Amino acid sequence: MDNTVIIGVDHGWSQMKTAETVFSSGVEEILSEPAFFDDVLEYGGKYYKVGTKRDAVMENKTVNDDYYLLTLAYMAKEMKRRSMNEAKVILATGFPVTRYGAEKKEFIEYLSRNKDIRFKFEKEEYRIVLEKIALGYEMNCIELNKELPKGRHECTIKIQCAVEGHVSTVFLIVLIVE
Repeated sequence: MDNTVIIGVDHGWSQMKTAETVFSSGVEEILSEPAFFDDVLEYGGKYYKVGTKRDAVMENKTVNDDYYLLTLAYMAKEMKRRSMNEAKVILATGFPVTRYGAEKKEFIEYLSRNKDIRFKFEKEEYRIVLEKIALGYEMNCIELNKELPKGRHECTIKIQCAVEGHVSTVFLIVLIVE
């Protein structure tokens, strides 16, 4: 597996978004093999319908497996768009500044619980080797025009687009201050 890709995912409370996809942040377990596989994730011997009506806002996004499962589905959607079934992935996502310090470490551990992930999405098999979770400040790169300490600073920005609804394209930005 020689290919390394960066996939940006916006883990919103009401919608999950990648560069090309957007739908509700909802997950519903299907108790038996479904008749139709649109938006169906098969992981750990279970079936999940993703993109169902949004989940309720919780204290944080790591209280259950929903955002992990949604992340797998969205990485699969991005890989399918790129005609890939397996890849090394750098997952770029952002957190609001108000929650960044308190939840950054826990969210990185939550998303990186498995480094070599195999699953099916819409009956297609996928293999993802997570190389890195790049979690940065959400939308605040543009505000970083003040003086920063020397070193490497990672953050993500979202650019709003209107394509069949609101889509946020997530970019990983690395600032190196010398």
